[in-house]
Amino acid sequence: MKIKIFLASSITEFSRERESLMAFTQGLNNIFHDRDLFLEMIICETLSSQLQNRRSQEAYNEIIEDSEYFYAILGNRVGEYTVEEFDTALESYREKGAPRIYVYFQKSDEPEKLDDTVHRFAERLEKDLQHYYNVFTHIDSVKLNLLIELCRDPRLAASLALEDGEAKLNGIALLSMANIPLYGNNEVINKLRKEKEELEIEFSDLIDLGQSEKVQRLIRSNTLRRNEIADKLHVIEKSMLDLCQGVEENRRLGRRLNWREKKAMEFVDAGDYESAKAVLRDEQWHDEVLRAEDIIKSAKNVMEEYICGKKTLIHTIMASGLRSESEEEVIGIYEEICLLAAENQICLETLYEYADFLLEQNRFSRGRQIAEKLTALYTAEDAAADKLADAYWMLGRLYHWENDRKKAEHSFRQSLSLYRELAQQHPNTYEDGLAKACNNLANLLADTEQKEEAETLYREAMDNRKNAVQHYGASREPAMARSCYNLAVYLAEQGAYEESEQLHLEAMKIRSRIAESDSMTDKAELARSYYGLGELYIKMEKLEIAEEYHMKAYEIRSLILESNPSAIEPDFARSCYSIGNIFLQEGRYDAAEQYLQKAADIRKQLADENPKAFSTELEASVRALKKCEEQKRA
Repeated sequence: MKIKIFLASSITEFSRERESLMAFTQGLNNIFHDRDLFLEMIICETLSSQLQNRRSQEAYNEIIEDSEYFYAILGNRVGEYTVEEFDTALESYREKGAPRIYVYFQKSDEPEKLDDTVHRFAERLEKDLQHYYNVFTHIDSVKLNLLIELCRDPRLAASLALEDGEAKLNGIALLSMANIPLYGNNEVINKLRKEKEELEIEFSDLIDLGQSEKVQRLIRSNTLRRNEIADKLHVIEKSMLDLCQGVEENRRLGRRLNWREKKAMEFVDAGDYESAKAVLRDEQWHDEVLRAEDIIKSAKNVMEEYICGKKTLIHTIMASGLRSESEEEVIGIYEEICLLAAENQICLETLYEYADFLLEQNRFSRGRQIAEKLTALYTAEDAAADKLADAYWMLGRLYHWENDRKKAEHSFRQSLSLYRELAQQHPNTYEDGLAKACNNLANLLADTEQKEEAETLYREAMDNRKNAVQHYGASREPAMARSCYNLAVYLAEQGAYEESEQLHLEAMKIRSRIAESDSMTDKAELARSYYGLGELYIKMEKLEIAEEYHMKAYEIRSLILESNPSAIEPDFARSCYSIGNIFLQEGRYDAAEQYLQKAADIRKQLADENPKAFSTELEASVRALKKCEEQKRA
């Protein structure tokens, strides 16, 4: 399959940029070649040999109409042929929705010296076509846009991530973000990266000072701080990618933008987050929307612009680093725009995003209410099957956390049924959705009388994800590790210890490799594997090795607890509880009581906040402490 990308630019001004984009496209082809995918970037140099005895521009125009993407890079002037190429692309887009059009103006230090053709073309884009054009300082901004666009294409099944200052496609680093102002000018990221570099130098110096207790204490403190910074960078970079994707979505031809959002996007492009937030927080905009809602309920464009702008604000806040006060601001914004979306049947995906945010923050009750509303709205409007499948999946997870097993099972079965149909109609596109629906339903059924169905679902999910790894590569390994882990836990409960151990070790091997990064999220997944192995060896009555793995999980979770307690407290309590029970079996009652009490204290706090989710675990801790006290007295 060939995907054509037409690049219009001044022949004399942008020769280096064209060469850079051609090389970048070839790098993408190296990733996709084994899947019979080929990206063809068409530029003026590559067309010269194809032109026959006819006007050159006619050949250009035919190729434009056959392209899927059209990029125009403009500098000091806009030539008549470039305008003709744009008009050809525009006419084709209006007729058949392709090519997708993106226009980039090179930022000028002396705008007053630009040719009038530049000003006229920019004014036409903005006023006549209401098309948001881009201003760039480096060609890497165009490359990032291309990556984002390609990842939206389901045929490529590509995943984009931003890690350690690099954009990665399917886990392969392709683009440094250093030359892109919205990353390079982010003060929070620059501060954290500088602090991390200083700590790395300090760590190297400490290693040379010997093995004294004081030095080891300083090394542990240094390691903890480096891990905290790495995790903050991971969270901010993820939010920054969300911001980039949202901004690029807003730039599509035909997408209307309020002037505030246009201005905010200009600030974001320049890395000026504070100015962007100030524009988007404009209270007058809020008043305008209220008047529009009261006066003309049908004026949905105004409301859509407002919701989209506020979502851009949310991503901007999160890209600046999420703290307790900014978390509350994000929740307040989501509450407002979700109400507006639900009442007017617009931008309903906002409710899904909010439910997902609440689940991550352990706010299950409110998350469940939002997911219920979304599912009802999608059902009423006969929404696309993939949207409804996702909504049921999210709702099932929230019901499960609240221990409403009957409703959770119904939601998961609805999601699974929809994903099965979608996977049959679109092979290799919805396999991941099918696998996650299988896994979640299996988790629910594993401790019921429906064990045979649970195992079938676990194995189906694992097979799907192994196929995905073979087809798409290492980027799908974390999902496969989760499937291996889930099946391993289930098999341990059934007494199939040998296969369970093999699967646990397979998951641990993948997670150990991934956790070599400084991401706390990856380390938490590794701790989960250590914990699972510890639980398995308890069942196998190998308490010494069980203690070893549980202590490994405990050490990682202790580090995470200091920097992000809300995310790890339930798992940390489980580690304490398991270690306490091992010591209890070995007759080490004082140590057992210490760990069991830690678990009970945390679970008491969690149960006070979410009784449906944590009261059962609290009761188990109370029983274990009582048993420990009885055996100490015996």
